[in-house]
Amino acid sequence: MRQRKWIMPLALLTMMAMLLFTACSQEGTSGSSSNQDSSTQSITVAVQVIKDGEHLVDTTIVLEGKNPTAGEAFQQACQNGKMAYTVTDGMYDGFAGYNSTETDGWLFYHNGQLADKGADDTAVSDRDTVTFLYVNYDEAFGSASSSEGESSSADSSLAA
Repeated sequence: MRQRKWIMPLALLTMMAMLLFTACSQEGTSGSSSNQDSSTQSITVAVQVIKDGEHLVDTTIVLEGKNPTAGEAFQQACQNGKMAYTVTDGMYDGFAGYNSTETDGWLFYHNGQLADKGADDTAVSDRDTVTFLYVNYDEAFGSASSSEGESSSADSSLAA
């Protein structure tokens, strides 16, 4: 009789422990599979570096990882092409020995549009195009006397 008193609480305790372990292992499994899906991705990005109509870099690269950036795309493309680049205070200001000055320099475009953030802060997606274009700032942004309807030389260089 005494042995029967312990069987029921022991069976109940065993069932509770099994439920607890099952719930924890299912939660861990689903959590780890969703982490894998969001942590790694493989995307293709077109990378261009253009000065005076000459494509110093014109390649397509594959980026791996979570939240790839345009900066990573440029760095990989330059390393693959063995082209030097410089970054000063977070700004890409030199490619292949052509450095930015007070009047001329590198502008960053994302999918054909002048970017509102730097390359290192711009996320890229599959099939995006990222471009650094060397321009004269007055020509690119227009002088005070130019009309708003005129397209800039930077726009025509990207279209080429």
